[in-house]
Amino acid sequence: MSNLSDVFLNAKPGLHRYLYRFLSNRFDIEDIVQEAYVKVLEADSKTNIKCHKAYLFRTAKSLVLRQLERCSNHSTVTLDDDAGPEIADSGVTVEDKVESQQNFAVFCEAVRCLPPQCRRAYILRKVYGLSHKEITAHMGISGNTVERHIAKGILRCDEYMDAAGYSRQSAGSSDRRRVGA
Repeated sequence: MSNLSDVFLNAKPGLHRYLYRFLSNRFDIEDIVQEAYVKVLEADSKTNIKCHKAYLFRTAKSLVLRQLERCSNHSTVTLDDDAGPEIADSGVTVEDKVESQQNFAVFCEAVRCLPPQCRRAYILRKVYGLSHKEITAHMGISGNTVERHIAKGILRCDEYMDAAGYSRQSAGSSDRRRVGA
């Protein structure tokens, strides 16, 4: 058990950086990190996990993708009556939580507005973390075309977010320097 705790403590900073590719709200990231740790603890008690760090990262990615999928299916923001205490306990104000959700919903809409091939390449890169080479093989298009699609996706999402009055950086996307990554 202490081995898993050590792995978690050593991997936590890298896990935060990894999840920042998908989310920019540090409270959402911390929630995902903690939930992933709990899930790995549960799984470790039932099965023999060979590489805890890899399992932790894979679990966190699965959780964040599930969260992104839920967000993309719901473009409206709702607050349950029981959301108040949870938000108060986490130190996040209701306004911050609502703003973050609205911002992310606008970002999801920006991605939905991309042309199909561009959207597919953009999502494969930014959500699933595939390399340009992997995307090229997956989509059956050239590396230059993949690069153009991703650059176009970033540019169009920026424009959409600016027109809607939101910052792309706070919507969960990564910066321009990663276009060629």
